[in-house]
Amino acid sequence: VLIVIDDDGIGRNRSHELKTENQRKNSSTGIMNISKRVDIINDMFGTGIKVDIFDKENSSGTRVSIRFDQKME
Repeated sequence: VLIVIDDDGIGRNRSHELKTENQRKNSSTGIMNISKRVDIINDMFGTGIKVDIFDKENSSGTRVSIRFDQKME
């Protein structure tokens, strides 16, 4: 199963450019938290969930793909 979320916002690169100096000092943990949770689920249930985040080329926005592959045991 593949789920694709296509966001047409300003994108991660432009968002980073617009941050103030104070905002740049703070480190966001959202993507890291998602990655850790996916790893835990994969370990606990033997699944092959994979999350990829891409900055869209030639346009603004971000694309997130979530793939659910069942591991064969």
